[in-house]
Amino acid sequence: MEDDSNQIIYLPKDMTIGVEIESEGIDFATINKANFIFEDGWKSKVDGTLQQGVEIVSPILTGNPEQSSKSIKRVCGILNAMRTECI
Repeated sequence: MEDDSNQIIYLPKDMTIGVEIESEGIDFATINKANFIFEDGWKSKVDGTLQQGVEIVSPILTGNPEQSSKSIKRVCGILNAMRTECI
């Protein structure tokens, strides 16, 4: 399988998007203690569809490909590291 972790997400310059990341294996209280994840406007929410998880919601992301890609990857990396520590 090809490693695409360094690929940039390209959006048209006039397009904005929001991203919701659902993560199982980390509860809401644990994620809120690590408030560094909320830099850049990311927020956590309780999601009733998750058994032991949290939903992380992005701020409005713009057509700046490097910034948006780095922000999404940073949050996913933090979630992955926290999940690994909780297992």
